[in-house]
Amino acid sequence: MPMGEDSVEHPEKAAASWDRHGNVEWAEFERRCASAEREAAELEATRGELERLRAGGPQASDEAGQADIARREAEITSRTARLAADQAVLAQELARL
Repeated sequence: MPMGEDSVEHPEKAAASWDRHGNVEWAEFERRCASAEREAAELEATRGELERLRAGGPQASDEAGQADIARREAEITSRTARLAADQAVLAQELARL
């Protein structure tokens, strides 16, 4: 079963299909891709929250607001780096599979 549009749009569905066809490596790969996609979506939501926080008016400029913004920026930076590393590993695994 080649990796096609269905696996890109619905990785969990694709993983189940690989399981049915007995290909455990591809199924695990698809599940890890799904996890990376969920993390990317969660990161986008967190970035949106950060932008709303920054635009929040006076409370965004007080000390507590600035500390919260800095904490969220650091969290986003860390999660983005982990996601990039995970995606690089997945790209290598895809080439191997």
